[in-house]
Amino acid sequence: MHKPAAKAHGAYICADALRELLLAAASPDNIEAFLRRIIAALCRQDALGPGAGLAVVLHSRKNAPPFMFAVNFTKAELPHLSDTGGAGKWTKNLLNFRMQGGAAKGTLLARLAGPAAPGAVQLLEIAAKAISGRLAQESRERQLTRERDIADAITHIEELYLAFPTVSIEEISRTVLDEARRLTGSRFGFAGYINPATGWLNVPTLTDGAWKNCQVNKGDFIFKEFTGLWGWVLKKKKPLLTNSAVSDPRAEGLPPGHIKIEKFAAAPAISGKKLIGILALANPPGDYSPTALAAVTKLARVYALMLCHKLAEQQQTDTAERLAESELKYKTIFEKANVAIFIADAATGVILDANKDAEKLTGRARKELIGMNRQKLHPPEATAHYRKQFREHAGRDLTSLSEAELIRKDGSRAQVRISASRLELGGRVVLQGIFHDITERTRLENIMRESEGKYRSLFETTRDALMTLEPPHWKFTHANQATLDMFGAPKETDFMKLTPWAVSPKKQPDGRLSSEKAREMLERALKTGSNYFEWEHKRLYGPLFTTEVLLTRVKIGEKRVVQACIRDISARKRIEELLRQSELRQQLAMAQINGVLWVLDKNLRFTLSRGQGLAAMGLKPDQVVGMTLEEFMLPAGPDSPSCAAHRRALQGKNVSYEERVNGVEFNIHLSPLRDQDRKISGVVGIALNTTEKKRMERMLKENEETLSKIFDTTTDAIFLKDTGGRYLKANKACGDLFLLKAEIMLGKSDADLFSPAIAAESQKDDAEVLRQGRTLFFSKELVSPSGKSYLSVAKTPLRGAGGEITGLLGVIRDITEIKKMETELAVAKAADALSKVARPMAHDFNNALAAISGYATLIDDDLPASSPIKTEISRIIEAVRRAAELTSKLQDFARNPKIEGGEK
Repeated sequence: MHKPAAKAHGAYICADALRELLLAAASPDNIEAFLRRIIAALCRQDALGPGAGLAVVLHSRKNAPPFMFAVNFTKAELPHLSDTGGAGKWTKNLLNFRMQGGAAKGTLLARLAGPAAPGAVQLLEIAAKAISGRLAQESRERQLTRERDIADAITHIEELYLAFPTVSIEEISRTVLDEARRLTGSRFGFAGYINPATGWLNVPTLTDGAWKNCQVNKGDFIFKEFTGLWGWVLKKKKPLLTNSAVSDPRAEGLPPGHIKIEKFAAAPAISGKKLIGILALANPPGDYSPTALAAVTKLARVYALMLCHKLAEQQQTDTAERLAESELKYKTIFEKANVAIFIADAATGVILDANKDAEKLTGRARKELIGMNRQKLHPPEATAHYRKQFREHAGRDLTSLSEAELIRKDGSRAQVRISASRLELGGRVVLQGIFHDITERTRLENIMRESEGKYRSLFETTRDALMTLEPPHWKFTHANQATLDMFGAPKETDFMKLTPWAVSPKKQPDGRLSSEKAREMLERALKTGSNYFEWEHKRLYGPLFTTEVLLTRVKIGEKRVVQACIRDISARKRIEELLRQSELRQQLAMAQINGVLWVLDKNLRFTLSRGQGLAAMGLKPDQVVGMTLEEFMLPAGPDSPSCAAHRRALQGKNVSYEERVNGVEFNIHLSPLRDQDRKISGVVGIALNTTEKKRMERMLKENEETLSKIFDTTTDAIFLKDTGGRYLKANKACGDLFLLKAEIMLGKSDADLFSPAIAAESQKDDAEVLRQGRTLFFSKELVSPSGKSYLSVAKTPLRGAGGEITGLLGVIRDITEIKKMETELAVAKAADALSKVARPMAHDFNNALAAISGYATLIDDDLPASSPIKTEISRIIEAVRRAAELTSKLQDFARNPKIEGGEK
């Protein structure tokens, strides 16, 4: 079909038709009602003829069916109207007019009953333009609505984060996902973040609909590999939109049972160049548009910023919790080790600490044990023996074992096995003793020798793992319930099929094969009668654990067998490791002190020196150990203030003083070092590097003095208020401005100092500054007996260390002179402009008057004296003379114009 040419501008158009079209275009009806009004208005026009067929076909979205409204077309014709190309094939008098508004396109179709009347085509063109305008208007409104929805979504997310600082990542992710689904209409989606430690994708939330329809394991929220469409987004760090996800080659890798992804849109959450997470959506009712992807990208950007803050906070919290948990584990193991632990000074034998099991073992409270000499735990008649035993333990670097007799507070005695280890805590060598009460085991051994029946009873009921083994194959022949529990064996018959190396790792910690070493230990016990050692075992279905093994040769009937008593000492080993780590931490802590820590004996001889401050003096840790303080202080010698201070500390006084060494300032504290008898045995000193602190204090003092001078001498009025509106500080200029003394204003509010109107206005401005939390500027007029003044007021909130508003700062400047100069400048500019216009105008007017005067004079000279015109000519000359006088005054004004203005 072809589109007929438009009529000339002179074509007749009915005024009523134009009015109806304009009213329809301005109506607030929806698009369908609007089109009905347009078609109805056209049908009522005679220019189209009676029974004219009219139709509007709109194509709003790709692959969506068109919208059509038609009148006076048959049902057979309607299906062909949506295809204007096809319609031209079955009728020749079908007129069409293209329409477009925004993304919507369409056609206005008209079939006239006869030849086109004057104005019919022009009327249809106007109707098509009216429809196009309405479509464009609706497109703009939709775009504005989308932008407003995106802004509202971002505001909602930001308000959630700012109003609830403790909001979780899951709640933030849920909010971002909900807003994205609302904006795009997506059925499914997820928001996830990259774990900084593993690099894996953590998805704290998925849409409920996705879980309901998905057959994949619902407990898997962590994705180690990035596959499919969302994986492409993470790898490329680029947004992605596809409305044909099924055929997209990047959509491969979905697990079986996953929901079918038909349409997909996603954007990476990036902060700077770092990938933080992803926001992904799927399966909206219609196609995704570029505007939808833009909205998702904006939300992903906000999501990335919040994730950065929350992940940083979470990392700090996790670190603090791990440190607290480690310390708690150490304390818990020490207190709940199920074994008595003593820590004593290696030199003196004084007990420094003991756990609860030590209290139970000795019958003494912890307060009684601390400070007691370990010798009092043993029988007095064997003092020499136990003193020698203690020295041997203290002289060995490795763990040593021994047995001893212990006296309880009630006088009863117990047999104990001691595992002693030498440690260094806080610069002091200590001995850690782990006491196992073997009284019960000794009693059991005696009872077993006396009675086989009693032996079996005790064998079965004891909490220690007991078992017997027979040579030469060394299989277990008997095992008690504690043994079965220890190794996880269901029945004794099952356990009796095993050998010691079957419940051991392939190799022991020393690298030897468990099968070879076990046979050697058993043969030694069979030969010597007993064998005691440590061994690493493993449970049948569990981890490795460390044990103490006591092998004893016994005779059952005519058979010689080996009885094994095994005790799990994994907890003790952990305690020993924790103690070792604690000691290491203490040494590291001393090395990291921003200063120097040292210890002197009673002769003021160094026994320890640690800390980073040693480098400032050109020393290494413990380099001065063995040197006396006088030797170190050369050439000052014994008369130096430092030596005097150390001697006062030896007298039992705490001494503090400051000293400068090699340009470094130290704050030194000395304390007497006391032994277990509270006698002074030396001096402990610590010198903290205060060089930077002193420098900062001097700078702070200088800054405070500078600010105080500025505050007191500035001509601007400055004041400070608290959040209740009371003046905290005001300078002299502030008092002079309000005709008050500055000190009178302190502690008072505006209502106490000014009139109700001025106080109310000031309080209103203060409240607005505190509400918005930012600097605001105000212009004020101050009327006083001396006249009106103009003031420029700036008020800004003051914040504390935590960011909370604690008050406000106000600065007032008198701008009256500036206002006056601005007025004078405006008047001067107006006068200059008037002069530039008036001077050429006066000149041109004067030239015109000269011409009139000249010609009038010539005419007057040529006329006879009796001419009646001569009188009229004289009047012209007189008028020209008066006009010349006015022109002269205008020229004088143009040269020096004076304009009255400004305030009086």
